[in-house]
Formats: sequence, structure tokens, C-alpha cells
Amino acid sequence: MPRARRNRLEELHRPAIAVVVRYAVFGAAWILLSDRLLAAALPDPILQELFQTLKGWFFIGVTAALLYGLVYREMAVRQTLRKAADAERDRQEGLLRKALAERESLLAEVHHRVRNNLQVMDSLMNLERRRVDTERDMDGFEGLRARIRAMSLVHDQLYRSGDLERVSMADYVDALLRSLCGGERGCAYENRCGQAMLRLDDAVPFGLLLTELALNTVAYAGPRAVFRIEALEEAERVRVVVADNGPGFPKDSTGSGDSLGLALVDSLARQLGGRVTFTNEGGARIEFSIARREPESEVAVPRAEGESGPAT
Repeated sequence: MPRARRNRLEELHRPAIAVVVRYAVFGAAWILLSDRLLAAALPDPILQELFQTLKGWFFIGVTAALLYGLVYREMAVRQTLRKAADAERDRQEGLLRKALAERESLLAEVHHRVRNNLQVMDSLMNLERRRVDTERDMDGFEGLRARIRAMSLVHDQLYRSGDLERVSMADYVDALLRSLCGGERGCAYENRCGQAMLRLDDAVPFGLLLTELALNTVAYAGPRAVFRIEALEEAERVRVVVADNGPGFPKDSTGSGDSLGLALVDSLARQLGGRVTFTNEGGARIEFSIARREPESEVAVPRAEGESGPAT
């Protein structure tokens, strides 16, 4: 038996053994002495029997009082320990609540600052538009701004919703497509994402992927473009189907390797935990999935090398 455990048992047994020994000594002395005193003081057998009965009741009363005292002391000690444990638990819970509130406040401030910094970058790039000469360069410039806005909207949605770990896919898609299809582009969109939610680690690659697809739709389908997105929740994933009313992919297209934009789409889809497929069904149709992962998993956001604009 470990020494520490043996010491704990000794600490528990020592007071109990002391009480038992004292009670045994008291009982033995009481029985021996009281019998001799009664025999010497009361020669009458009837009186002896009467006092023996009274002595028994007295002994029962003393025993009951002693047991009451022991039980009362034990319950008082337990109640004191319970109150101390409850107070310590309340203190620990208070510290945890305070730490959680500070963490949420810090995360909200981080998202707020990141959003503001990205918006400053977008504003600075907007000021630089006048220096862009060619239409091709302008398309690449606007594509870069769209990607920055996609990341900024993630932090904006997190900050506004109060949930610092997930965003509503429908709300995020609506805000993103409103910014991409507004202004001169003038395209329409249909948002059928339902109640699906996006984890923070998935929201940024999802937004960048959706931005690439929307820019492709605007580039090839023109001002009458209709961009449709639907999210289908399944047991282990969220399946996302994106389609438009444009000319679709060329017949000799090999898929994601045909352009930098589509290669980025394929890379982002892999980051989301699935593969992407490109087909033609009355226009371009792209399908990919978002794996349902544990909160601890971390997803890295891929970075395209070199300059990149809308897929061509």
C-alpha cells in the first residue's frame, strides 16, 4: 500500500479508535462499579432490581446522547466542507466566466480591427484605380479588391452576429454577392443556402472560392448573368452547388487546370475538405463540399502565386 494512502487511512482511523476505546472504558467501568455500589448500598433485592433498570435506562440515554453528539459533529463538519467546496466552485466558475467574457471581447476586437484594416486596404486600392491604364490590368485590380472584400466580410459577419466561431452561410453569401453583383456589374443572384453554418476556418476559403466563381460568371455571362448557389446539408458534409446562365466551360476544357482562377478554386475546395467538379448544365455548374470537422482542426488558406485576376 502506498505510504501516502496509509497515512490518510491512519488519520481517519485514529479519531474513531479513540472514541471507541473511551466508550468501552466508560461502559466497562460503569457496569462493574455500578453493580458493586448497588450491592453494597441496597441489600433489598427488589430495590436492586429497580435501580438496575434505572441504571440501564441511564446508560441508554448516555449512549444516545453520545451518538447524537458524534453524528451532529460529523454533519456539521460535512456541512462546513460542503459550503467551502461550493464557495470554491462558485469562485472558479466566476473566474471562468470572466476569462470567457474577456476572450470573447478580445476576439470581437480582433475581428473588428482585421475588418477595419482590410477595409483600409480596399480604400487605398480604390484610390489607386486611376493609375491603372489597361482594361486587363483593371480587371485584375478589381479581382484583387473583391478577394479582399470577401475576407473582410467574414470578420464583419463574425463581429455583427456575436458568434465568434461560426457565421450563417446564407447571410455571408448574401453580403458577398451583393458586393460582387452590385454597381456596374449588375448581375442577379439566387441564394438557397438555408440554415447551413460556416466555421471561421472554412469561411475565408469559402468566400475566396465563391468570389472566383462569381467573377467568372460576370466575365463570361455578361450583365444579364444569374448566379445561383445552393447548400445541401448532409451527415458528414455540406454539399454546395453553384451554377450560372453563361456559356459554360469549353468542350475541350480539362477543368481546374485551364486557368489560374479555376486552379485556385480547386485548391480552395481541397482546403474545405472535398473535391470540386466542373460540368455544363444550361451554363457552368460547379459542385464542391465542405467537410464537417472538429473545432480543433485548423484549415490553412491557400495563397495564389503571382498576379491573378478573373479566370479567363
